[in-house]
Amino acid sequence: MPPLLQAETLFAPNRLVISFDPAAVRERLTSQQRQIFDDHAPYDCLQLTVSDGSDHAFLVVKRRTQRLNARRLGGLGKVLPVRIPYSDILHCSAPELLSRRLERIKLAILRRRRTVALVAQARLFRVRPRGVMLPVRTCYLAFCTTPYNSRCIPRALMPGGSPYFPSIESVENCIGI
Repeated sequence: MPPLLQAETLFAPNRLVISFDPAAVRERLTSQQRQIFDDHAPYDCLQLTVSDGSDHAFLVVKRRTQRLNARRLGGLGKVLPVRIPYSDILHCSAPELLSRRLERIKLAILRRRRTVALVAQARLFRVRPRGVMLPVRTCYLAFCTTPYNSRCIPRALMPGGSPYFPSIESVENCIGI
């Protein structure tokens, strides 16, 4: 979805602080969040912290592209880009902060990753934000030494992939916000 769908979240009384610097981000994290940070570091994921007063959130975002079906576009298939870039939220430590300040965070991510939309799993939000519900089925592939090993090494990071799923797991719905 295009920016400014949640414009009302732009007008909060206190200033939001968003940090993209890896050293500053890692410094603010708990030990469990540092583990997530370290595991996603080699996979070209954007990792950021968001601070709103005393509330803090750690986000991991992956840039992806979606291929357009050129045949369905008719003559526009030659003019429009074949792949549309979007950002996919893989992890959020404080979904309530993300919901409260969604537009400012979304604009920062879109500008930083040079994408046109932000995608998140529907279960991340208590109240569904404005956007398009995408009925997608995404699978995570990873191999582990044991089924309950928390340090999985990903075989393939498919759309929405994460190294924290020890076997194949599917996600049914995402929201384009």
